[in-house]
Amino acid sequence: MKFFRDHGVLGINSRNLEYLRPFNRKKAVKMADSKLATKNFLSTRGIPVPKLIAAIRSHAEFEKFDFETLPDSFVLKPNAGFGGEGILVIKDKILDGVWQKIGGGKITEAELREHVEDILDGEFSIAALPDIAFFESRVDSIEFIPGLKVEGLPDIRVIVHNLIPVMAMLRIPTSASGGKANVHLGGIGLGIDLASGKTTHAVQFNNLLEELPGGIPITGHTVPDFDEILRIASQAQLHTNLGYLAADVVVDQKEGPVLLEVNARAGLMVQIANLAPLKKRLERVKGLHVESPEKGVKLGKELFGKIKKKKKYPKKKVVDIVESAEILLKENAIHRVKVELDATHATTAVDSDLADKLNLDPVGESTKNVHLKIIVADERITTVAEKTDLSKENYKVILGRRDLTNFLINPVSREEKILPKEKKSDAVAQTDFGLIDRKLVDIDKKIKLLHFLKPTNLLTEKKKFLASKKYEPQFSYRKLTFDPAKLLAELDLVKIPDTPLGGIFRDKKTEIRQKIELLKSIGTADFFDKSKQIYGFPEADIIAIAKKTLGKKPKKFPNEKATLDAKAAAKEFEKIFAQYELKDWSVKFRDDLVADALAGKSGTLFVRTDAKWSSERLRATIAHEVETHILRGENGRTQKYEIFSRGTGGYLEIEEGLAIFNQTQVLKANHEKEFWPVLSLLAVAESAEKSFRQIFDFVRANNFDEERAWKTAVKVKRGLADTSAPGGFTKDAVYFSGLQKIQQFVDGGGDLKKLYVGKVKISDLDLLAKISEIKPPQKFPEFYKN
Repeated sequence: MKFFRDHGVLGINSRNLEYLRPFNRKKAVKMADSKLATKNFLSTRGIPVPKLIAAIRSHAEFEKFDFETLPDSFVLKPNAGFGGEGILVIKDKILDGVWQKIGGGKITEAELREHVEDILDGEFSIAALPDIAFFESRVDSIEFIPGLKVEGLPDIRVIVHNLIPVMAMLRIPTSASGGKANVHLGGIGLGIDLASGKTTHAVQFNNLLEELPGGIPITGHTVPDFDEILRIASQAQLHTNLGYLAADVVVDQKEGPVLLEVNARAGLMVQIANLAPLKKRLERVKGLHVESPEKGVKLGKELFGKIKKKKKYPKKKVVDIVESAEILLKENAIHRVKVELDATHATTAVDSDLADKLNLDPVGESTKNVHLKIIVADERITTVAEKTDLSKENYKVILGRRDLTNFLINPVSREEKILPKEKKSDAVAQTDFGLIDRKLVDIDKKIKLLHFLKPTNLLTEKKKFLASKKYEPQFSYRKLTFDPAKLLAELDLVKIPDTPLGGIFRDKKTEIRQKIELLKSIGTADFFDKSKQIYGFPEADIIAIAKKTLGKKPKKFPNEKATLDAKAAAKEFEKIFAQYELKDWSVKFRDDLVADALAGKSGTLFVRTDAKWSSERLRATIAHEVETHILRGENGRTQKYEIFSRGTGGYLEIEEGLAIFNQTQVLKANHEKEFWPVLSLLAVAESAEKSFRQIFDFVRANNFDEERAWKTAVKVKRGLADTSAPGGFTKDAVYFSGLQKIQQFVDGGGDLKKLYVGKVKISDLDLLAKISEIKPPQKFPEFYKN
C-alpha cells in the first residue's frame, strides 16, 4: 500500500523524542495526566466538559460513599488512567444495586465497589500509583452515521500542534471494544478530511475496512459542528500549554461539542484512519507563528484539507425536480416510482409503508434505516434511506443531497413537476407549501437559540458572585456553529404567497430572521433591542397587574412534603401517556436539567434525576408539560405541515401562558409556582435600568430564596457579556403576559380547545379557519371536559 512506503510516518520513538520531550513540559503533562485537574482547569476557561457527579479520593471516602446516590446512567473513570483502561460506561440501572453496561453485560454494586477499589489502588494508573476514582455524567451523543449501531460514546480525536489541528478521526465504540472509543481495543476509527469534516477511510484492529457494519459506506459522512470541535481542541492546547496534544471531543444532543479529555501521549492510529503520514504534517506547521485558535483552525483546514479536482469528476446530469425511477428488488424485480430530488434534505428518505411493502432490507438491527438500490436518470444509486411517514408528501421517495452529487437540478421544472395535479394557470395553487415548510423548519433547527444563550462559565461566575457583594458576573458564550449570513441568504430565497396559509409561514419566517439577528448580537449593545423585537417588553399596564399580583403573595408558603422521587414521578408520567394514548412518548432521566421535567421534541420527557415532588406539584407539572406542551405538539403532528408541531411565529407567549393557566387549574391558591411568572415579568421590566446584582436583590427583597434569585437574574441577563450593564433577555416576560392573554381569551368566550390544533397563537385562529386542510384537535386535557 502506498501509504506505508511514504516517508513521514510518525513512530512511537520519533513521537517521544521529537514532539513529546521538546514540546510537552513536565508541569503541563502532569496536569493532563489528571483528568479531574484538566476538567476543572479548562471548564473555568470557558471550555465545555461533562458534569462531575462525584469523586472518591481515598479508601476512607470510599467507605462512606453511598452508591445509591448515583444516577441510573454514568461513567466511572480512573483519574490517571491511560488508553481507555479502567473506564466503565453504565447505560442504565436495571434493579437496585444492578446496572447495565454499554456493550452488554451487567455489573452489581459489589462488582462496582471492587472496581473503584482497583482504581484507588492504582490498577489503571499510568505510574501504577494510588489513584482517584470519579463519576461523571454520560453524554447523550448525536447520531454521527445513520443506521450504524454504536455501543458507547463516539468521539472525535484531534491532533493539535502549534495551535493548528493537523489530523482528526471519528472513533466509534463497538461491542468488541466494550463500549469504549479506543481503536486499539476494537473501536472503529474513521479518518476525517479537515476541510470538509467528511469521513474518508476506516480502521479497526489495525486493519483497513472496506465498509462499516451493516454495509454502510465509509466515506462522505459529515461530522456536525466540526469547526467548533477543531476550535475547542486548539483552545485546549492554548490553555494547557501542551505543544503536542490529542483532544477527545464528543457532541452532545443538547449541549453541542464537549471536551472529554486531553492526552499528552496520543496514539498513532489516526495515521492509518486517514491514510496520511502524521510526521509530514507536523513538520509542515513547526515554527509557524499562529495568533489564535481560530487562525490555527483556518490554517489547518487550508493546509491539510483535501483539494477536489474538478477534472476527476464525471460530467453531471441535468435532471428535473421530479424524475421517474426504478427501485431494484430481490430476484431481479423492480418497482417503478416517482422520486423528488430535494437538496434541502441531507439524506434520502423512503415512505415507511412503501419500504415495508417492498420488503427493503434493514440496516443492521435498525428499524429506521433500510438499504435502497435505485436507478434515477440512468444512474444507479446504492444508499441507506431513512424510513419515514411521507403519506402527506407528493412522492414516496425523496433523494437527499448526499445522493445528488452526480446531478444538476433544473429549477424551472418545479412548475411542471412538483404538483402535477394542480393547474398551471393558478399561481397560488402551484405553491409548494410542503417545500416552504421544510425549508423554514430546516433553518429553524440550526439556530438552537437557548443553547447559544447559555453562558459557558455559569458555575464559575456563580461562585464569584455569591462570594462577593459587589461582583457582577462576566459571561462567556459559545461561538455560533452556523454562518448567520448564509442562513439569512437561504431565508431570503423562501418566497411565500399572500394567502391565509402564507400568512402563517410569513410570521414564522420573520421570527426566524429575528432569532438569527438576536444570536448575532450576543454580547453587544444591540442585544436588548433585538430581544425586544422578538419577545416585546412589558407595558405599564401589565407591570401594574404584575405588582398587584405579587402583592398577594403570602409571606411564607406552606411546606409541601416532597415524597415522590424521579422514579415515582416517571411512573405517573407513564400512566398519563397511556391515558392520552401517547404511544411514542417515554421518560428519560438526566442529571443536567435545571427544571424538574422538560418535554423534548423527539418523543422524550426528560426528568431530572434528583428531582423531588409533592403530589400536588407533580400534578401541576403534568398539566404544564404533558397536557399543554406535549398534547399541542401531538395535535400539530397530525397536520400536513411540521410548523404546527414546532410552533408558528410568535406562538411561545400563548404556549407558555396556556401552560401556566393549565397548572393553576390543578394547584391550590397561593402556591409558590403561581408567583414565578409574575416575578419573571417584573425582573424583565427592572432589567432595562438595573444590573444583575440589582435584579438578584430585587428578587430576594420579595422573599424568594437565593437559588430562585440567582436563576431569575441569569435568565434575564443571559445574552450580555458584562451583566452590570442595563438591558437583557426579555423572553421570560411572556409567561405572565401569555397568561393574561389566555385569561382574556377565556373571559371573552374563547374555546381553549381550538388552541390545541397545534402550537399556534390566538391570532392564528382566524387564519386557520380559512384553511380547509387544518384538522381539528384530537387530544386536549381531560379537565377541559368539565
